[in-house]
Amino acid sequence: METNLSVEVHCLGPGWVNFEDAKYRLYVNNDLLTERTWRWGVDAFVREHLIVDVPVALANDVYIIPVLEPKSTAQFILKNLKVEEDPIEDLGGYRTQIPFIVPERLDNNSINTI
Repeated sequence: METNLSVEVHCLGPGWVNFEDAKYRLYVNNDLLTERTWRWGVDAFVREHLIVDVPVALANDVYIIPVLEPKSTAQFILKNLKVEEDPIEDLGGYRTQIPFIVPERLDNNSINTI
């Protein structure tokens, strides 16, 4: 089912990360959705807005992997995942992976009227 996701990407450091061309790759399940070069300092975050086709009522994952260039020491984490604008419970900590389930929705065409 086509689903809207949004998630914050944060960089934990180092403080000079915006000068080392650090990169990350963002995946949903096993699909690579984006690769970005981090151009900001550690006080900023990027909110990624994604439209993905994922199974309904089954476990899915959004996860981030740093692209390890020889000079890069950046670490990235994910926060505040929303599925169809509904927040997913924040489990705390430095998360590089967040599981989620897309709930089943009532199809308006299947509503029976009496």
